[in-house]
Amino acid sequence: MEKVLIQFGYSFFDYIEISKYFFSQNFLRKILIVYFKIISYFLKNRKFDIYLRIGTLYLGLKNMEKSKEYYDKSMFMADNNDKQTRVLVFLGNFYFETSSYETSIENYEKALNITRYKTTILSNLAYAYEALGENEKALKYADESINTSKKESDLGHTIFPEENVKELITRLRKTTEKNSVV
Repeated sequence: MEKVLIQFGYSFFDYIEISKYFFSQNFLRKILIVYFKIISYFLKNRKFDIYLRIGTLYLGLKNMEKSKEYYDKSMFMADNNDKQTRVLVFLGNFYFETSSYETSIENYEKALNITRYKTTILSNLAYAYEALGENEKALKYADESINTSKKESDLGHTIFPEENVKELITRLRKTTEKNSVV
C-alpha cells in the first residue's frame, strides 16, 4: 500500500511539473502538498523524499519561505552523501530561482564534491554561471556536462544532457564569439 501511495503522488507530481503552464496547475500543486503532508504522517520512513517534493511544489508556487523550510527539513534528515547531494542540488535550484546565483553555485559545487554523479550538477552550474554573465565558465561546465554524461550512462537520464544544454551552448558560443570579435 505504501508503494502505491508514494507512486501515485510522485506520478501526479511529475505530471504537474512536466506539463508546464496549464490551467489550475497551482491549484493542483496545493492539493498535492496536502496529499504529501498527509501521507508523510503515515510513511515516516519516506519523509525525506516527500519533503523534497513538497519543497519543490512550494517553489513552483513561488512560496520561497515554505520551499526553503522543507528543503531545510530534508537536509536535517540527510543521513548519507546521496541524500546530502540531492538536497544541495535542490537548494541550488532554489537559490537559482531567487536570483541568488552565487549561493546557487556554492550549493552545486558542494554537491559536486560529494557525489560521483555529476552530469546534472555540471549543467546547473553552466546555467548559473550564464546568469552571472560568466559565459566562458558556463560554456566550460556545459561542455563538461556532456563529456561526463558519456561516463555516467548508468543514470538513465530522462533528458539527455546534450539536449539539456544544447541551446545554452549555442547561445554561449554566439555570445563569446561576439565578445572576441569586439
